[in-house]
Amino acid sequence: KGEITYTCENCGATRIEEIDEVPPCTTIRWSSVDGENIISSLDIQITDGMTFEDILGSTAISSHFAKSGYMPLSLRLRPLSDYSGTEEYNSDEPDMDTVIEDGMILYIIMAKELGSAEITLTPPVCGISISTSGSWDSQTNYPRFTTPKGANYKPDDSEYLPGYWCSDESGSAPYNGTFTGGQDYHAKLWLAADLGYCFSNDCEITVNNGVTEKPLCVDNECLFGVIAKVTAVHNWDTGTITKPATARAAGIRTFTCKGCGKTRTESIPTIDPMDQMGTDGTPVGSGASAEVAEKAIMASGSDEGPAGTKFAPLCLKSTKQTKASVKLTWTKVSGAKTYVIYGNKCGKANKMKRLGPTTGTNKTLKKIAGAKIKKGTYYKFIVVALDSDKNVISTSKTVHAGTAGGKAGNPAKVTTKAKKNKVTVKVKKTFKLAARQTGKNIKKHRDLKYETSNAAIATVSSKGVIKGVKKGTCTVYAYAQNGICAKIKVTVK
Repeated sequence: KGEITYTCENCGATRIEEIDEVPPCTTIRWSSVDGENIISSLDIQITDGMTFEDILGSTAISSHFAKSGYMPLSLRLRPLSDYSGTEEYNSDEPDMDTVIEDGMILYIIMAKELGSAEITLTPPVCGISISTSGSWDSQTNYPRFTTPKGANYKPDDSEYLPGYWCSDESGSAPYNGTFTGGQDYHAKLWLAADLGYCFSNDCEITVNNGVTEKPLCVDNECLFGVIAKVTAVHNWDTGTITKPATARAAGIRTFTCKGCGKTRTESIPTIDPMDQMGTDGTPVGSGASAEVAEKAIMASGSDEGPAGTKFAPLCLKSTKQTKASVKLTWTKVSGAKTYVIYGNKCGKANKMKRLGPTTGTNKTLKKIAGAKIKKGTYYKFIVVALDSDKNVISTSKTVHAGTAGGKAGNPAKVTTKAKKNKVTVKVKKTFKLAARQTGKNIKKHRDLKYETSNAAIATVSSKGVIKGVKKGTCTVYAYAQNGICAKIKVTVK
């Protein structure tokens, strides 16, 4: 019994009133794999003789967590996090007839039922061999997978590994051998529920490749065996560019499987035309875009032209000039669909102008940028051979030609010391061409130049010295400023 004392506010007199005993109160908390207090704690009143079993059957408890999605599993005097494992947890189960004492803190272990779970299974890799001979403990390369929340590997029984690759969908025989990319294989996966979770009888396990299996509960400890089918992946290398991307066509990168040698391709996006340089790294080299080549040519005031130009295969020349015209001729280039001509008066201050495209191999020019060609004047020209995708095949050397009617002469012939334009040298031996040009009133815009068709066979220096590199044949050109040349066949023995 208790007492309540009342005091008069005016005179201070007191009176005492007896009250009935208040039932003691205890606190119940909830414990699961998510930690303590997953829902709010509950204080309930207890009466003399109330047992643990009475607590579990309490209407107050059932109504308190009815909407939480959890169900009661058992009652303990310690939170779940205090237990080191299943064995310790099971040995600590209290007697349900134990009478509740005032001040106790009780923990109800709750579970959330899993109606479904999702597994991400790492597929086997092409070319990787496995062996499952001997005991399961010695197995290597077993299936690697992520377990869903609320499930794990069977932790307390060494008989069960996380899983193994099996020969067929029955899961009875382990797979021995080498995986092949693109082929289907089966994996036996073992799962067990955590204390705070349990699988429902019709729980569906979905594997990342989309195969859904209903697991088989093999014992009363919620151990599940799932058979999952998954396709082996190829072990691709980093890839090789088999077709470079251009401004007008996507490229191709080819990947090769390190396991089986199979290949696959991947598209490389097109690039900005101004970023498409030639294979030699210059804007006028083979493979450069028409746009980047034109920009470089029209920006150059050099009598030599921009870096990357070649005499062959175009062999551009001018052998016929009048007072008002210059005729250009060049060699037909394999794969060329268009030839673009650029020209202007000679001199560094005079930048090249675009004179237009043609499909032929010669052109007689009478105007440059709308202005008529003048007599007795030197002009310079470059021709670019383009393929059907408007990519550069070759860019000619700059040629210089003087028109008739003045003192602007042109080279007429190039001669060398090579008899019948043939040279034979041994490997590492040399031959000096000593080239000369003939003609009248030649104003030199460029010295005689030399070029080899194959530097792997023979090289030629700026002084015209041929040197054998390895056995074979090639061509060396000695060419004048207007494109007139001597073509020498070189044999290296």
